[in-house]
Amino acid sequence: MWEYWPVLVAGAAMGAFELLRRSLALTALALAASLALARTPVVLEMEHGMQSVQEMDGIAQRTRLVGVALNTALPPDTIIATRAAGMAYFPPGLRVIDQWGLNDPVVSHSPVPGIRTRGHVKQASRDYLEARGVNLEFGHPMLCRCSQPRKQTQPNVFIRLGSADECVRSRYLTPTAELTRHFCSHPERFVLHLVDCPATAGPTTAPAADDARQ
Repeated sequence: MWEYWPVLVAGAAMGAFELLRRSLALTALALAASLALARTPVVLEMEHGMQSVQEMDGIAQRTRLVGVALNTALPPDTIIATRAAGMAYFPPGLRVIDQWGLNDPVVSHSPVPGIRTRGHVKQASRDYLEARGVNLEFGHPMLCRCSQPRKQTQPNVFIRLGSADECVRSRYLTPTAELTRHFCSHPERFVLHLVDCPATAGPTTAPAADDARQ
């Protein structure tokens, strides 16, 4: 409904002015009814996973936190993919691929059987991300403890978000020698899983405990 919200507001304003022009009493009655309806509980539409304002704000804050960290931790030629497209505002030097296609012409125009065009129903395939040369895939940014990262069965790069024991997980989709050397040379910034470091890159951190796979 966000696309139609300005039209609804404009229509409501036009209706209010028209009521005010015709009858002050009718305008007061409409205003009282609107205020009464505004106090009713919000009922979320669950079929398509509608989220509350608090949940969306949490996602936005997490996206900002991750974006700022990536801006300082990754080389400027790194290509990342994420479903949180707003992350692109915070690491302006990085190329960001939108996995849900709202900002990607190839994904956004790909057909989806049985679904009309609507946001967040089309997802970039792994083959497409590899063809675009995506180095790190984040999906929806997932935070975890750096000392106990939530590892997968494929190469992961966990990026520290600050001085605390908090990391964001990414899949190392398209490795390069330069990027791997960068990860391995900065154990204070990255925790690596199933990533082979060159002998000259220096040590890399390894978590002490085994963690659940996801």
